Amino acid sequence: MARSAQTRKASPRAKPQADVPISVRFPAELRARTERYARAHHVAVASAIRMIVGDRLDELERDASLSRAELWQRAEAWKTAESVVDGTAVEVSWDELRAAHAKAMKRAGTKRASR
Repeated sequence: MARSAQTRKASPRAKPQADVPISVRFPAELRARTERYARAHHVAVASAIRMIVGDRLDELERDASLSRAELWQRAEAWKTAESVVDGTAVEVSWDELRAAHAKAMKRAGTKRASR
C-alpha cells in the first residue's frame, strides 16, 4: 500500500520518536561487514548497526568539540605571538609562575577532595 507524501515526510517541528524503524538499502559488501561486526560482538545485525551509528556520532561530536578547542588554542597562540612581536606581552618571573602553579594545584586538589 502506497503512503501519501504527507505521511512520508516528517514535519520539521516533529519530535523524534523512540524506536522508529528505518529502512536503509545496504550494498552486499557493507551488509557482510556489518554481519561480521555483529558476530564479533555477539549481537544482532540491527543492534550492531545501532552501536556503529551511535559510536560514530559520538566520535564526530568529540571531533567537533576538539576542533573548537584547537581553534581557540591556535587563536590564543597567535594573540600571544603578536603581543611578543609588538612588545606588549607581559612577562612574569619564575617565582610568580611557580606561585600561580601552586595555587592552581591547590584549587584542583580541593575540587577533587570535595567530589
